[in-house]
Amino acid sequence: MSDTPSIDDFMCGGFQKHSCLKTIRLMAETESTNTLALEAQKDGAPFLADVQTAGRGRRGNDWHSAPGKGLWLSVCLKGEPQGLTFLAALALLDTLSDLAEKMNCKTRPTIKWPNDLLWDGKKCAGILVEHRNGYCALGIGLNVNHSQADFPDELQPTATSLAIATGQSLDRKQVLTALLKHLNLQVKAHRTGQQEQIWKRWSKACNVINHTISCSQGTGIVQELNRDGSLQVLMDKELVRITDGITILQQ
Repeated sequence: MSDTPSIDDFMCGGFQKHSCLKTIRLMAETESTNTLALEAQKDGAPFLADVQTAGRGRRGNDWHSAPGKGLWLSVCLKGEPQGLTFLAALALLDTLSDLAEKMNCKTRPTIKWPNDLLWDGKKCAGILVEHRNGYCALGIGLNVNHSQADFPDELQPTATSLAIATGQSLDRKQVLTALLKHLNLQVKAHRTGQQEQIWKRWSKACNVINHTISCSQGTGIVQELNRDGSLQVLMDKELVRITDGITILQQ
């Protein structure tokens, strides 16, 4: 285990109940917090683990969850998955932007379409939404106190953490508390008819319109973002709908 304080330290003082989120459930180790959230079928129940042995990312990718270094969080939410990636990305963006301002960082975090948070052009967080039997697992993986050596060799060129970006080790409990606050605000907005405002802010933050991108279908220029989060890309004078897997070639 890492010398970083373990998940038990999150117990100190407990957490206040949020209007949309219930009391957090803490585990030292689990295969996947998303699996726990899907199995719980309890609206608003958050699950946090110190270690995930089978963390998941989009398109069947694995998620590397270094022990004692990050926040591996999933929230069970009743209903359909539409819009949850947008609100989770905004909650992360607000949490990290507040941190950057507080610490007078020269750079700021950004959203990378469709579900990643970047800092200095490298990935520090990812989102995975899964749906089963009327409930969703909204999963967030946030790299907090990783050094570059804590990432596998294949991830080191593209991954970062809050500690690397800010130059300081951070209190994971404080980061979690801030994230839950912003996540709660976004879930409340989503459930009170503000889905359009959330989508508009997310689509603007993605900053991908008019950029040249490359994907499995070819190369083209992004024309717009659809309400489901997919891209409309102009390729060879035809509009093509793209759902993931792009590389931005020109900004």
